[in-house]
Amino acid sequence: MDKAVKILSSRYLSSVTYVSPNLSELQSMTGRTLTDPSDLHACAELCCSLLSSVQVVLLTMGAEGVMVAKRGKRDEPLPLAQPSEGASTDVTVSAVHYPAVKVHDIVSVSGAGDCFVAGFIAAALRGCSQDTAVSVGMQAATLSISSVKSVPLDMNVASIDWRKRAVGAVIF
Repeated sequence: MDKAVKILSSRYLSSVTYVSPNLSELQSMTGRTLTDPSDLHACAELCCSLLSSVQVVLLTMGAEGVMVAKRGKRDEPLPLAQPSEGASTDVTVSAVHYPAVKVHDIVSVSGAGDCFVAGFIAAALRGCSQDTAVSVGMQAATLSISSVKSVPLDMNVASIDWRKRAVGAVIF
């Protein structure tokens, strides 16, 4: 079984709030193939098919950027946990694509996705907006791909501009 799919059959799935697949992992998780990975609407639809199990899908798309699909509206606060039993289940979903930032001195892409997710979650825990969380994640990923180390030793809170907001295109 593909490691990306394991979480979907885990007894702990009800405790999972976020998943962060890349395009290949998303296809494995959904059992569907993207005929054109640059088709953002099709990517968003695949992401949203996972929202019955988790609150947020952070799709890392390499040089194409990232997509955030979540239960609720784009401007609602990022969730920090699954809703408690009996809580209202909003059927609204949103998907936003954020293009990658241009990086000229790429040393290694190893660890970039993990650094993106770490930055995004750190921002969510600080109560930042989705656009700010994406920006923080992208800044962390940029530091990673500009370094020989997957996680640069000098990466820290001061390395990030916490006021910066990423600009995304709303898919739905």
